[in-house]
Amino acid sequence: MTQSIKTVLVVDDEDQMRLALRETLTRAGYEVITAFDGNNGLSKLQNNSIDAVITDLRMPVMDGMEFLQKALQEKPGLPIVLMTAYATVNTAVDAMKSGAFDYIMKPFSPEVIESTLERVFQYHGALEQNAPAPAQKNEAAANHKAPTIITRNKRMEELIHLATDVASSSANVLVNGESGTGKELFARLLHYAGNRQDKPFVAVNCAALPDNLLESELFGYEKGAFTGAANRKIGKFEMADGGTLLLDEITEMPFHLQAKLLRVLQEGEVDRLGGSKPINVDVRIVATTNRDIQESIKEKTFREDLYYRLNVIPLHIPPLRRRKEDIALLVDHFIAKYNRKNSKSITAVTPEGMNALMNHQWHGNVRELENIIERAVVICRTQTLTPGNLFLHGTLLDIPTAGDEGQTVCVEQAQSVEEGCMPALADDDPLLIEVGTSVHEMEKRLILQTLEKCSGNRKQAADMLGITSRTLLNKIKEYRELGIHIE
Repeated sequence: MTQSIKTVLVVDDEDQMRLALRETLTRAGYEVITAFDGNNGLSKLQNNSIDAVITDLRMPVMDGMEFLQKALQEKPGLPIVLMTAYATVNTAVDAMKSGAFDYIMKPFSPEVIESTLERVFQYHGALEQNAPAPAQKNEAAANHKAPTIITRNKRMEELIHLATDVASSSANVLVNGESGTGKELFARLLHYAGNRQDKPFVAVNCAALPDNLLESELFGYEKGAFTGAANRKIGKFEMADGGTLLLDEITEMPFHLQAKLLRVLQEGEVDRLGGSKPINVDVRIVATTNRDIQESIKEKTFREDLYYRLNVIPLHIPPLRRRKEDIALLVDHFIAKYNRKNSKSITAVTPEGMNALMNHQWHGNVRELENIIERAVVICRTQTLTPGNLFLHGTLLDIPTAGDEGQTVCVEQAQSVEEGCMPALADDDPLLIEVGTSVHEMEKRLILQTLEKCSGNRKQAADMLGITSRTLLNKIKEYRELGIHIE
């Protein structure tokens, strides 16, 4: 039986943005209808069968918030995603309280909008009903399978076997490891290798949302629960009913919410904000952290009783520098992957290049390795990758030599006062710093350039920098107070 094509309405007053979204979404298999402002969008909504809406926030005549409210009056429960280049905490809270499914920051990559719509169509049925998503096999689950984790490291193989063995149990799992080691891969393995594979897999980053928004995102709310709550919002726990809920960066969850999470784990029920009765849920929790959770307990920022509830099955993922036998395997895998994506035919890495890769410290782990190989494949003009293609040590064809006037140095990694070593940027241009620049200024430039290279995706930037999303948000706030505009 064929799946019907979903129709997406794009509302934006910028011609180029409408065109770009039309092309991106059409390639992704959606039917796309566009509108040049809010009034035109409402007209298109009335005259067409629309499955989801993507709308800009700032538009003339009728802004995105007003359009959102009128669209939901016209079609209650319609999934609507807001786009904005001026996102703030208040923007996010207002959008979610007004009934938006999600909001994303401009500029964003095609992958961001495609993954957002994937979540929309996986769960939009639950948003329209006073019930969790249907129990039958859903489209997203049908298109997924247990991920293949590439390794020949003995410890990693033991962890894969353990994850596979416990995949069908209901025991909660705590996955610990440095950023970029593959914690989410293990979470997906636990889900798709077990008996919950046909049910939803839902992921929430606990550091990426402000406290009040995280609470409503996890537990949901009833219509009228607070000013602006125009529609019922189903929380992530209900969306994941019968399946798996990934709580990424669990140690960043506010302390007061940890008590509410503990009650859900103990009682198997959630309370929507403004709700009159608890709702039973059957959810398997996989939590991840890149912190020393015992230290967080000692510092009184993480509840010890919650730790014991989550740490039924502990998985500690070793960093890449402790499993160097995997580097050559992963390099081959990523070369093949990015050959396909870029129509290239790279065959190998030179011995000198492989030696450089083996001796690199890999503070960004597998994610850093993938970024470096992707970049190398894109820029390489031959069939083999050399150290110059890899940029592991700031190698550039036009890098100034020592003694040149206005000498600059290429910074591969900067030392952050708060978070330790930051990995190299994941894009073509290294960070050029004049000799004599302060560490604080160097850190600021690295953060701002990383955000630019990640198209404003803060989670991706934080991962590249080797810091938490919360730390990155604090840095952004600090720079804004200094008058630096960050979209």
